[in-house]
Amino acid sequence: AGAGTVVKVVSGCADVSYRCGGGYGNHVIIDHGNGLQTLYGHMTYPTVAVGDHVSQGEVIGKMGRSGNVRGI
Repeated sequence: AGAGTVVKVVSGCADVSYRCGGGYGNHVIIDHGNGLQTLYGHMTYPTVAVGDHVSQGEVIGKMGRSGNVRGI
């Protein structure tokens, strides 16, 4: 994914909290412009805030397994 602006951050979901974050657990949505947005879900925790501008390759959170995940 590319650079963009953080438009949504959900945090506070515990591991395997099935309904938290709409099933995506802790997640971040980045708006890339031209109607394109990317959702990064199931994080342990995000490290960005709404309104932050992020570059391609920048760390936006720690990988995890929050939300509705299988195969644990």
